[in-house]
Amino acid sequence: MALRDGQTADGQGTQNVVTAFDAFTRLGEQNQLAGMFSTSTVDGRTGIAATYGLSHATPDFAAGVTGALVTRDYQPQTGFVSRPNVLMTGPFVSCTAQPRWLPKSVVWLRHGPTAIAYQDPTTFVLQEGQVAFSGELLFRNGASIAPSVEHNYQRPLAPVVLFPNVRIAPGMHNYSRVGLVLRSDQSARFAATGIVSAGDFFDGSLERVELSSRWSPSPYVVLRGAYEVNWLRSLGTRDSSFVTHLAGPELRVFLNPRVQWSAFFQYNTAVERGTLNARFSWEFSPLSFLYVVYNDRQAVLNGTTPMARSLIVKLSWLRQM
Repeated sequence: MALRDGQTADGQGTQNVVTAFDAFTRLGEQNQLAGMFSTSTVDGRTGIAATYGLSHATPDFAAGVTGALVTRDYQPQTGFVSRPNVLMTGPFVSCTAQPRWLPKSVVWLRHGPTAIAYQDPTTFVLQEGQVAFSGELLFRNGASIAPSVEHNYQRPLAPVVLFPNVRIAPGMHNYSRVGLVLRSDQSARFAATGIVSAGDFFDGSLERVELSSRWSPSPYVVLRGAYEVNWLRSLGTRDSSFVTHLAGPELRVFLNPRVQWSAFFQYNTAVERGTLNARFSWEFSPLSFLYVVYNDRQAVLNGTTPMARSLIVKLSWLRQM
């Protein structure tokens, strides 16, 4: 339970009480059920949120469904809620096959459909949805190839601003995309991932390439790098066409399993913004932590993003009675 006192924009006092309960159970060796229920009360108005997950898994087959419900009045002032007033349902099926005709260099062929739907919890009108089918070839050297195809359903009720000066008109937007993920052995000292996708995007088209890598010269140092480029064409009410880039290096240093420091920088050309996040953590006692987090956001080149800096120090201490 969390209690927070504050003020509204007009100076009126307000109070927010948040409660949350979660549970997990196994229904035999192959089935499991997890759930969470939360309430948020602001000035006498109470909203609820709940999540659930039910799955069945065997060595060669898995199926299940995940879901969530967030009512309109669920407005916690602590934590993060992606959107209010929504009902989410996400079924999935996955089959793992090892037929004899596979080459000896291949461990398995895994494939199956997934779906996700966001609906209005009162009228059940679709807000957003996706149906996808993906596969994966896992090789004995740890590398993998994963193709996919998806069909998207977008039903915005108001204009959507995806990029500066790019506005998507409300209405029905149905589009399909294909993708391919290539990964090297992620447990190796050096690992790389490449992701490509292409197809329609709302009322235009989008081709995307993502490249990322990780280098661990020692157990105490990890270097990561990521780069993404997007080619967008005929998008929005102005039929805008442009290219965006996103780049982000990251460094992690471990003194020991209890003390670590990390820093991440990201540059986004779409909004001409650079963001730095640095974090230090120390587990000075079992399940007791000291966190120091520094954030710095600045405009780059001709960007108009306001500068913002913050320093957060958090101490959590647990003592068993």
